[in-house]
Amino acid sequence: MYMFFCLKACIDGFLSSIRPVIAIVATFLKGPHAEVLFMAVCMDGNDQIFPLAFGVGDSETNEAWEWFLTRLHCVVDEVDDLVIISDRKNSIITGVEKVVPNSLHGACAVHLKRNMLRRYGKNKVLKDIFIKAVNVYRVNKFTRCMEQFANINSEAAMYVTGVGFERWARAYSPRKRYNIMSSNIAESMNNAIKYCQELPITGVIDYIRGVHQNWFHDRRTSAGKLKSTLTTEADVNIGVKDEKASYLRVYPITYYSFLVNDRDLDGTVDLTSKTCTYREFGFDKISCEHALACIRVRRFSYADYCSPYYSSAFLVAIYSGEIHPVGHPPRMIGSRRYCINSCSPTCRATPSRKA
Repeated sequence: MYMFFCLKACIDGFLSSIRPVIAIVATFLKGPHAEVLFMAVCMDGNDQIFPLAFGVGDSETNEAWEWFLTRLHCVVDEVDDLVIISDRKNSIITGVEKVVPNSLHGACAVHLKRNMLRRYGKNKVLKDIFIKAVNVYRVNKFTRCMEQFANINSEAAMYVTGVGFERWARAYSPRKRYNIMSSNIAESMNNAIKYCQELPITGVIDYIRGVHQNWFHDRRTSAGKLKSTLTTEADVNIGVKDEKASYLRVYPITYYSFLVNDRDLDGTVDLTSKTCTYREFGFDKISCEHALACIRVRRFSYADYCSPYYSSAFLVAIYSGEIHPVGHPPRMIGSRRYCINSCSPTCRATPSRKA
């Protein structure tokens, strides 16, 4: 028996105010039938975990992932510039290609790093260079990282190259992943619900619903008290970058475009299009230090040059939905607060295992 469930408040929050990046992961439950819990998780503009949808199946097969992704696709429909992030399991790769072919399937950089080190040996220098290669924005900086990487271990370089730079490197990503380069948010969700994994399925579902209820209430309350135009985390991000911006040299080209000198690297910033040749401004959709240096010159508001995804107004909208207890079956008739779908595709029962 397969079962998919999500809450309408989560669907509404995602479609209206969440960056279109979804991390997917599966974890084993520890009940008597050894079911697998599938999860789709996002991140709000305050860098908090935002749970989107869940499913329960018998195992991580091609069929199971195709089933979960099909139900998920029915919920989110066709979202522009959708990015799905996961590890490199063949069953997930096959499912995403079949069910959501118009999405960008990004590789989790953390899983890729772990797999690389497991294959080619632990090497701190290699690990650090790989992390830098993942996170740099410019192709020329990425190329320098990969040259250093190959000089240390050419086989490891061939391995990560074979995955496709566009799947794990910011510099080559054809779509915006913002600051979400791994599926760690899904792993964090798994940690948040770990205490329910030995419960029966109904207990697991109600525990997850309770987590949703608490998060939505607490975050709605906190968001309503914000005085800033941006979320708390966005303001912290801006504060760090603004300090760096004070050391940059800015030379106006027009009223809204500028040449910026960042040590030995020149670049241009266009405030009208909210882009820069350093690529950070356009990729993350939040003011980078180069944009902030130009905003300082014109004395503009930095909040006007950040995506609404980072705004306190969007944060309030995300958690505006209410999450109520499911109640007894007779009370659930006609309810539209929940999306619960169960089915029994061709599948085999898995043997019981001890927790």
